[in-house]
Amino acid sequence: MALIDVANGVADALAEIEGLRAYKPRTMPDGINELPAAVLLIGTTPYNTAFGGEYDHNLRVILLLATADTPSAYVKLYDYIADSGTKSIKAKLEEDETFGGVCDTSIVRENSGAGITYWAGIPYLSSEWTLEIYM
Repeated sequence: MALIDVANGVADALAEIEGLRAYKPRTMPDGINELPAAVLLIGTTPYNTAFGGEYDHNLRVILLLATADTPSAYVKLYDYIADSGTKSIKAKLEEDETFGGVCDTSIVRENSGAGITYWAGIPYLSSEWTLEIYM
């Protein structure tokens, strides 16, 4: 099992949310023009936390909503950070916690709320989830 395989599985799952473009690690563009979009970045990796030298990972699931922090963009964020519903990122990530068997399990730890993420020098209204991956 490799972390990139998990990230690909996460992107596939998120792509099932209607209207959300989810990028796999090897296909992330230099510039993002179609919003909302989800990008996956490597988070912290606590090494040697399990027996036999195995280790776990964290993935950063970042939702990019708009290039400006407008009230209408903030309103859209509520559906994505909800615990359930058709646009809920948490609910989608918890549908198959192994992402087709590419990891032992996973858990959504937290959401950052509204913030700003820079991608290719452009600020986006964003929100970030921490997805803990157990290999």
